[in-house]
Amino acid sequence: MNLENFWVANDFCWPAKTTYNLGPWTIRCGKGGGKRVSAATRNGSFVFSDVILAEDKMRELSQPAMFRISKNDEELDSVLSKNGYLIVDPSTIYSCNIKKISTLNLPLLTAFTVWPPLHLMKEIWLSGGIGLERLAVMDRTMHPKTSILGRINNKASGCAFVSTYENIATIHAVHVLPSSRRLGLGRYMLIEAANWAMERGCLYFSLIASDSNEKANQLYTKLGMEPIGHYHYRIKI
Repeated sequence: MNLENFWVANDFCWPAKTTYNLGPWTIRCGKGGGKRVSAATRNGSFVFSDVILAEDKMRELSQPAMFRISKNDEELDSVLSKNGYLIVDPSTIYSCNIKKISTLNLPLLTAFTVWPPLHLMKEIWLSGGIGLERLAVMDRTMHPKTSILGRINNKASGCAFVSTYENIATIHAVHVLPSSRRLGLGRYMLIEAANWAMERGCLYFSLIASDSNEKANQLYTKLGMEPIGHYHYRIKI
């Protein structure tokens, strides 16, 4: 799976509330659902007046001026840097053949698919900063989707969200309670997500991890997932 296909799938599996095509930009209205559903992206060549155009639209949407900088965005990155934009959240995109995950051993009673999410799952997410605005992103996903409930030591302790577009599964909002970490629960939830997605015809399993989250990056690497791209945001503070 290439990077372009990932971003297409991401826009369907973790969608903005509204998108606008404005000059050389895609402008996203995220309604508080996080940077990925709120950042503008470049679709073609631009001049500086186009940056001002994007800023005005994001201001109209009551959002900070924010751009996602990915492969081939070096010129945009430089222009934004010279105009007061700061780098935020450098991240890595991981992907692999879904069978690398789905064929791994999953202990009984450790992970379950549940839709809609249970109240206790929403509480787990909320404890990790995944609030109502991100739950709204899950709700408006129109493609096949489910949430994963993780249990360890007979206690509900983790959640994740998975959605599919064509043959790509994307994983979001993975969170394990601090008291239940380092027990394998993140791994088990990903295996359950991969099993669910493979049953729906997916060939690829993908997700994003912040570069600052060392434990998550180590987990995904140990599972056999490989980086297919990097990106960061530029935000005008």
